[in-house]
Amino acid sequence: MPLSKKENNPYRLVALPSDGRKKEDLEKKQMHERFQGISGMIQAEILTLTPLIIGGRKNPEQAQEYKEDNEKSFMHNPENKLPLIPGASLKGVIWTLYEMLTGSEKACKAIFGDMHRSDPKGNFKGNVYFSDAVIDVQSSVQNITVDKLSLITTVLGSPKKTHTAFYQDERSQRKLYHHQPKVNSTSSLRKEGADKVQTPLYPLPANCRFTFSVHFKNLNAAQLASFMRCLFLPQGLCHKIGGGKSVGAGSVHIQPLSIKICPDKQQLYRGKQKPQEFQDAQACLEEIERRTQGINFTEEIQKMLLWRSDDKNQYDYPDYGWFKKNSQVGLKSINDVYPQNLQEEIPLAQKQIQKRWQDNQSMVQAARKIQEEKQAQAQKQAAFAALSPLEQAMQQWKTKEDSAKLEYLYSPEKLKISNLDPKEFQKAVLAYYQSEQPDKCKDWKKSHKKGKGPWEKICKIAQETGIAGFVKE
Repeated sequence: MPLSKKENNPYRLVALPSDGRKKEDLEKKQMHERFQGISGMIQAEILTLTPLIIGGRKNPEQAQEYKEDNEKSFMHNPENKLPLIPGASLKGVIWTLYEMLTGSEKACKAIFGDMHRSDPKGNFKGNVYFSDAVIDVQSSVQNITVDKLSLITTVLGSPKKTHTAFYQDERSQRKLYHHQPKVNSTSSLRKEGADKVQTPLYPLPANCRFTFSVHFKNLNAAQLASFMRCLFLPQGLCHKIGGGKSVGAGSVHIQPLSIKICPDKQQLYRGKQKPQEFQDAQACLEEIERRTQGINFTEEIQKMLLWRSDDKNQYDYPDYGWFKKNSQVGLKSINDVYPQNLQEEIPLAQKQIQKRWQDNQSMVQAARKIQEEKQAQAQKQAAFAALSPLEQAMQQWKTKEDSAKLEYLYSPEKLKISNLDPKEFQKAVLAYYQSEQPDKCKDWKKSHKKGKGPWEKICKIAQETGIAGFVKE
């Protein structure tokens, strides 16, 4: 790879751990015939830190919505067109991290399931089940239905496995893409390239929140702890989900909402045990840390998952010319790209992630306030519309300044209320002054005696409308 920091490959191949620790508990399949382990449910939420791309192929019902044959919509619920993240996508992300944590494909199959196409009797459906992640409309950017997402085109590129110098030992390595915090809007995913294939996409913007749940059963303590560590990463680390990872899409942070754990479901059904329940984020995090103590990813993996908000590196695949000239050059190591001390970077990364959640919450509160104001205004307008023309005119008139009130008394048509009888309005105004502001009338009389004031005009209107009490002296 070139040494210039302006051009770095978007991914790195990280080594699977080979610490030699015992994996019998992790690789043990707990069958489904009876309760023999820990069961429960986790509810969590996702915050998108960069734009998100979860592609859904077109179907006949969508044919008119997307114009080009190779376009993809964002995956969504067809009934309400709200974006969603399929449970299968979440499961795939956690599977990959679980293998990176345990160093064992067998351990993954023990909890996520196993399929033997040649021998169906060996199939195992697994003990962990992900729901789809549903967008929280109230906690996300406005107008979020898929038919309102903007179309962009970008050059996604692709890995070049024929460049064997990059893929020296693929069996003991796994691929991770760099976070790209500077990609903070859908427009920043755009990339020009006249000689390259442009891919049309409908990305979801950053600052969207999703909620989902995970059910698990018959896990042992080691499996549950390792699963929790992959689902809720250590401080400062973030997941990558979906497509477009090479151009910076898919960085998300996951945090818990609630956890329910049944250490022994047999005892639970016999009424001899109650489930452990953690109903707020802080209590959940404390329980996760207690269970995952001493379990962590290698430093190389942590650096790839670290959310470095000050990362200014530009990531892109080398072009054909570079590959042709550098057939033996391998990938730069992660330490060449991120030389900083990891323990110093983690608190900074965690602080930035917390700020993103706080900013999102502020955005939610501001949006909610606007929505409440709109609802209050709509209710006010509905109540106003239910009034008679005279009641509407009087309500509007009472909000005017004193000088303006007289102008509207002289010229009622300025109120522009349909079916308003000007004479009835003038009569109601004068009645209001008589009953509510008699001192005002006295002031007008005194001013009139001094040769000024509106009394003469008011007396004329009173005479025309037939209301007594306003007489020129």
